[in-house]
Amino acid sequence: MQKTDNKKILFLVTYKYPYNFGESFIENELPFLSEKFYKIYFINTESGNNIKDIRFYLPKNSEVIIVNQSLKFFRKLFSLKYLFFSPVFKQEIRIIKNVYKQKISFGIIKTLLISLLNGDRLFHKLENIILDRCDDLDKCYLYSYWCTDNAYSIAKIKIKYPQIKTFARAHGWDIYFEKSEYNYLPLRSFIFKNLDKIFSVSENGRDYILKKIPDISSKIAINRLGTKTVALKNFEENKNFIKIVSIFFITKIKRINLLINALSSIKDVSVKWYHIGEGVDFDLIKNYALKKFEGKTNIAYHFLGTKNKEDIYDLLNQNIDLSINVSSSEGIPVSIMEAMSFGIPVIATDVGGTCEVVNNDNGILLPSNPSAQEVADAIVKFGNLTQKQVLKYRQNAYNTWNKKYNAEKNYTGFVKDIMSLS
Repeated sequence: MQKTDNKKILFLVTYKYPYNFGESFIENELPFLSEKFYKIYFINTESGNNIKDIRFYLPKNSEVIIVNQSLKFFRKLFSLKYLFFSPVFKQEIRIIKNVYKQKISFGIIKTLLISLLNGDRLFHKLENIILDRCDDLDKCYLYSYWCTDNAYSIAKIKIKYPQIKTFARAHGWDIYFEKSEYNYLPLRSFIFKNLDKIFSVSENGRDYILKKIPDISSKIAINRLGTKTVALKNFEENKNFIKIVSIFFITKIKRINLLINALSSIKDVSVKWYHIGEGVDFDLIKNYALKKFEGKTNIAYHFLGTKNKEDIYDLLNQNIDLSINVSSSEGIPVSIMEAMSFGIPVIATDVGGTCEVVNNDNGILLPSNPSAQEVADAIVKFGNLTQKQVLKYRQNAYNTWNKKYNAEKNYTGFVKDIMSLS
């Protein structure tokens, strides 16, 4: 057993970090956590047999523990036991009907049963991991990076071991019911009421949670994500074209087809577009772009695939005029924060907490469901700005980042809040 000598230990439950892409922004807060904790254990619940080389930063005082949570069909059948023997299941059904005012459907029942099974499996694994590595539970902190089944497991740990400090972050897809398949996210009331603290990355997220579950206001705090300070180069105006970057993993909600359609409709402005990020439909998207941009001599495009942070920052520092995100659902994208830290204005859709970072002084906030023409018009607007106007947008973008999303400020406050938990 690791002897802690009264030093604090953090167990950080993630899905992919530090092996696979999808949670790379976790690394921004790790230097601040590693200064306060004697040891950090990463509990990785998704990588399983797909583990490759470590891709992202790990503090020297950290260790990764793999917990394979994959469920095969016959194991899923065990979830049926909750229909008859689980007080939590019965309580959640009452909450769905009486608090959320939703009808019980097969999809909701299925989702809830699988979450209970996943959560209980991880609970037992976490319990063993913690008891094996922490001899003083008063010095033990348990942190779920998402408000999901992982956070449910941590809430159960809190009930059994109340001296352990427990908390989770709340982003976007993990709290907005409307973006889920059945307009329902399981066990959120249980999570919010039993953890010591929920840290929402946005005001919108906090308000949404309190609208769903009003009696937990003391447990919800806002702690925004942040990115590091960068050394900016002097901006040089792109006189003959507008240089655009988009950075995201390609999924349906990111609506990259909408962005391609918008770019293909632009006639009077020359555009160079760089996209960073892959996805399951990456090849289909590239073929779609090839067809849409055929014969469009004013549009140059580059699919750069997956890049590490150093390569991304190098691109952002190469006179990028605009960053763009037309997602249908977000918390607050870290890619927007990163762009603004380089003084890059942003075009983005008004979803989730995006309106807290993007406005018409530092970019353009589009409607939540814009047409391709609306996206194209926003791009053309920037292409027609004077240099004086461009520099004003750039300064406002940088000022927004420095005020709200500076990692040094935000994560220093986050760690202080964690240490105050009792």
